[in-house]
Amino acid sequence: MIRVLLIEGEAGLLKLIAFLLRIQGFEVITAASEKEAHAAMSNGRFDLVIVDSALRGGDDVAAAAQRLGIHVILTSGDPYRIVQGPLPFIAKPFTGAELLKLMRALLRAPGPGAHSRWPDEKKAPPRAMHR
Repeated sequence: MIRVLLIEGEAGLLKLIAFLLRIQGFEVITAASEKEAHAAMSNGRFDLVIVDSALRGGDDVAAAAQRLGIHVILTSGDPYRIVQGPLPFIAKPFTGAELLKLMRALLRAPGPGAHSRWPDEKKAPPRAMHR
C-alpha cells in the first residue's frame, strides 16, 4: 500500500483530501503543522508527501522529504505562491482526479534510489474520483 503524508493547515481541507485518498486505497497520515510533519517523517516511511507550500515551514518539510528520497507534491491556494521549480505543484482548488493524475505520474517515476510505487497495472487501479 502506498503511504502518503498529507500536510495541510486548513483542517477541513486536510480531512477532505485524506478521505478522498483513503477511499482510493492509499494509507494517509495527516499533519497540520511543520512540527507534526517532521515527527511523522521521523517515525515512518512514506512514498509521497503532499504539502501546502503556504504553510509555515512547508518548504522546509518538502526539503526534508526530498533529502529522504521521498516524492513531494506542493500545493497552494495563494496565487502569489505559485511554485515554479523542480517539484511538482498543484494549485488549489484542485479536483481529486487532478491530484490522482499528478500522483500517478510522480509515483510511476522512480525517485532518488527508489523504484516505481504505483500499483501494478495488471491489478485494478484505484477508482477514479469525480468532481
